Amino acid sequence: MVQDVQDFAAAHPSLVHIFSLGTSYEGRDLIGVRISDDATDNLSEPGVFYVGQHHAREHLTVEVVLSIMHQFLEQPQVSNLIHTRQIYIVPSLNPDGAEYDITGGTYHYWRKNRQPYQGVYGTDQNRNYSYRWGCCGGSSGDPNDETFRGQVRVLDARGRGDARLHAGSPEHHHRDQLPLERGADPLPVRLHVHRHSGRHDVTDHNTFVAMGARMHATAGYTAEQSSDLYIADGDWNDWMYGALHKYPITVELSGNSFYPPDEFIAGESRRNWPSAVFVAQIADCPTKIVGVSCSTEALHR
Repeated sequence: MVQDVQDFAAAHPSLVHIFSLGTSYEGRDLIGVRISDDATDNLSEPGVFYVGQHHAREHLTVEVVLSIMHQFLEQPQVSNLIHTRQIYIVPSLNPDGAEYDITGGTYHYWRKNRQPYQGVYGTDQNRNYSYRWGCCGGSSGDPNDETFRGQVRVLDARGRGDARLHAGSPEHHHRDQLPLERGADPLPVRLHVHRHSGRHDVTDHNTFVAMGARMHATAGYTAEQSSDLYIADGDWNDWMYGALHKYPITVELSGNSFYPPDEFIAGESRRNWPSAVFVAQIADCPTKIVGVSCSTEALHR
């Protein structure tokens, strides 16, 4: 993964800019790239953000996010987006868990990260976000549980002056420093696009429904509200929407297994390209897909 990111940046030095979110608990680099035709992080351009591997055993998400990274410069029909967008790619938010999951040359069905708590390893990184953390029966306070939400501590919310509850994993702390004043997360892959801070909830709801319908049409996945599948709290989607006022979408990849064969990668990657392009195209104003325009003044950075 790291080699692919580095080679991609070396092949496109004026368009691909490597960044790091910091290091994981075990000291691995949380590497990412920004794809854009400007050398600096231009806040006047809309952003879209793609993320893979909150959960260690979901290795396919890394492959799909890497393929999305490549397509923005290697598919001529979409490469024009780099002139009007800031495209952020983070292939893995859980490198420690990912490496542990394949130790010894076998799969271990490991989900969490590798930070110990009370002698037990791992926090579920997608139950670890601050917005309504641990609120609703959608995570566990037991460190032995796969959905363990982590240890609570109070942090300053990125300099905004309001104290929030956080689980204490270093990966979570670094995620809180992401360039999120723009973007979208897939895969999950998670797709997050900027949302208007003052829109009525009905408009937001209609926008999510329309996004889901469009992505269903291209990828064939079932479009549904995530809580209809199962309840989760402290997850990425709620944090993105509730705390940061973005439009997040989680894509649960197919394969009927945590470990589909490697021959599955290419087809699943192609299946997700149209959706990835779609969210980049609407990043300037997601509500335009339901006929509601966004004024420049209303978009906050």
